Amino acid sequence: MNVNVRFALVLAVAFICQAAVVPFISIGPIKPDIILIIVASFGFLDGAAPGAVGGFLGGLLQDLLTIRGIGLEVLIKTIVGGFSGRVERTILGNSPIMPMLAIGGVSIVSQILYIGLAFLTGERMELLTVMREVVLPSALYTATVGFFIFPQLSKILSAERQDKVFR
Repeated sequence: MNVNVRFALVLAVAFICQAAVVPFISIGPIKPDIILIIVASFGFLDGAAPGAVGGFLGGLLQDLLTIRGIGLEVLIKTIVGGFSGRVERTILGNSPIMPMLAIGGVSIVSQILYIGLAFLTGERMELLTVMREVVLPSALYTATVGFFIFPQLSKILSAERQDKVFR
């Protein structure tokens, strides 16, 4: 099966999980971003251009979950997917911890972009409070979930490219 078809199937499952499962495992405003994990992993494994395209599709799906800020997630996930594609295997290495740290990092970048864009669209929030109470705990939660998901995604999305498999 083509890697793009596998990615689309994984993204569809992630969308369902984001909509149906994440609300039940959220801790107040702190929740993991499953679609971000999928998009970032695809970028890590396939590069900047496929990561950006995957980010666009993932952001579009995530925008369907919200009624405010339509288009914000598309822009953010496209940037994050492309940025993740710039992180080379030499940076991630074969350590199981490095992808977790990278996913946590792109989660922080994603949320800071969202806060900045939301501010530009007129939404007001206390930056330091949001960073301390939502952004950092959510990034930690997303990174922890990513620690368990990334190795599986690596196997699913890299079956045809043995030279890029993270073990």
